[in-house]
Amino acid sequence: DGIICNVGPSQSIYVVRRDGKIFEVIQTPTLSIINNFLDKSEIDLLRDFMRIKHRLNNNSFLQEDFNQDTWFYGDPVIESLMINKQKVLEKYSNCELLPTFSEWKFNTHGAEVESFSKREACEFTCYCVIDFKTKVDWTFYIQKQKINLKIGDALFYEGAKNHYYRKPLDGEYFADATLHYVKKGGKYQDWIKDKRLTYGVYK
Repeated sequence: DGIICNVGPSQSIYVVRRDGKIFEVIQTPTLSIINNFLDKSEIDLLRDFMRIKHRLNNNSFLQEDFNQDTWFYGDPVIESLMINKQKVLEKYSNCELLPTFSEWKFNTHGAEVESFSKREACEFTCYCVIDFKTKVDWTFYIQKQKINLKIGDALFYEGAKNHYYRKPLDGEYFADATLHYVKKGGKYQDWIKDKRLTYGVYK
């Protein structure tokens, strides 16, 4: 059950009641901001998991990134999150989804994201904020919009179509996870599991 309030020709605010909680969703045809996408127990678990794995990491980095920050593809914990959030995200995609792959990153001071669009396996993308310690908001620029998310919030959008970027990170760190899906029965459905044999393994 929910309440829908139209605020413009291309944007609506959805106040969705689920498990006794209220969620505010700002939605355009290809972009949804989902507040409180992750609950406190999920945030606490993922925060500690990422901090520990970042400290122990010595071989998994995003090579094209100037900082070469900690980056993991197909991590079993984040893959599990991707699978378990599928049904929730189908409310915003208006279609059945198939999980493809996940990735997470522990960004450090000076990290910068250049504008780019994702590949076929990223037809639908859910970007989740896990934890951060910054001096100012690390703004997400997409569809000519400036978006700032809180811990536990998510940004759901058509990953294969949208370009985005972020300016250098002014802060200590910013941990995030990204979940990717394709439309079931769509032209990219062959990318289920990112064409791997199973979830939770590197391609």
